[in-house]
Amino acid sequence: DPVQDPQQAFDAVKAGYAALTPKLVWLDRTPMNDTQAIVTTKENSDKMGIKSLDDLCAKAKDLTIAARSEFKDRPDALPALQKIYGGCQFKDIKVVESNLLYKALTDKQVDVAQADGTAGEISGYNLVLLADPKHYGPPDNVAPVVRDDVLAAYPKIATILNPISAQITDAEMTAMNWQVSGKGADAHDVAKQWLYQKGLIQK
Repeated sequence: DPVQDPQQAFDAVKAGYAALTPKLVWLDRTPMNDTQAIVTTKENSDKMGIKSLDDLCAKAKDLTIAARSEFKDRPDALPALQKIYGGCQFKDIKVVESNLLYKALTDKQVDVAQADGTAGEISGYNLVLLADPKHYGPPDNVAPVVRDDVLAAYPKIATILNPISAQITDAEMTAMNWQVSGKGADAHDVAKQWLYQKGLIQK
């Protein structure tokens, strides 16, 4: 079942990995949360008064959404949205592949779209990420995972990696993702440049 509290989710995952053989240690999680989300264009947000998932669900009967095929039935997707916010009976659900979610929205085929919380297209197309005050999107933070024997032999791994994780926010990741998905940059180069800019590595 979906766990909504970020710390509870992290603690559960960390304990589960620690019970494996070999034991795996989760280091600090990032602020970045690539959770389930809904986006729209700024034009639609202003025209229809959709700023949050509360607004979305109240007006869903007049809205068409682009979504992945599992959106209707996946427990942490539409069923969770309906349970947490109420309503959310969309006029139509246009099922598309993941790589066409944002194109369907920007091409005005739909009013809103299912999204990943740190998708590059949110930054690249200046989309509005609808506010989620009731935490519909389950925690999807990331963290480095290290074998416990390796960490015991090289404890500085945690000292080095934890400060990096602390700086990976939603905004930072969305911008980096757009460099790759929207502008065709190499992911390795983008990550390396970000590390330089943050003063985390030296040239």
